[in-house]
Amino acid sequence: MRFIKRLRLALLASLAFIFAFANSVYAESIYSKADAAQMFEMSVSDWNANVMAVQTQGIGQALGNPTDGFGMAIQTPDGYLIVRPNYRIPAKPEFLSVTIGFPPAQAQYLTEEMLQEVVDLSIRQLEPEFVMTAEIEKVERGIAIMAIIREHDPY
Repeated sequence: MRFIKRLRLALLASLAFIFAFANSVYAESIYSKADAAQMFEMSVSDWNANVMAVQTQGIGQALGNPTDGFGMAIQTPDGYLIVRPNYRIPAKPEFLSVTIGFPPAQAQYLTEEMLQEVVDLSIRQLEPEFVMTAEIEKVERGIAIMAIIREHDPY
């Protein structure tokens, strides 16, 4: 039971990790709209510089190419995290693509209800400024949460 509670906390921490690393190599902050807002203000060159700083520190790895904006992969104690802002124009991302993955060793302790609870909490925390959609999927090597986060469009 303690392991399941620890894993649930690790899952919440992984979600918090999404924006913390997007903003600073040494960021230590809680999951917040302010973090999302900062990420949506990052130009592709600012984002790429941030990813390269993270990679230089050995904390994560750049994925893809700098022209479209790097993706960033981070290995966590309980799985992995991949964040990729999608830039239509270089000034700011159109949306954020986020994948959190759990290998079989951790996935066996995560129920669909537990994962959905964390996704629902994340959605509520981002509202009304941001809209998040997410899909929880069992994959060959565990479980993946794949999310898209957009700025809320009032129209």
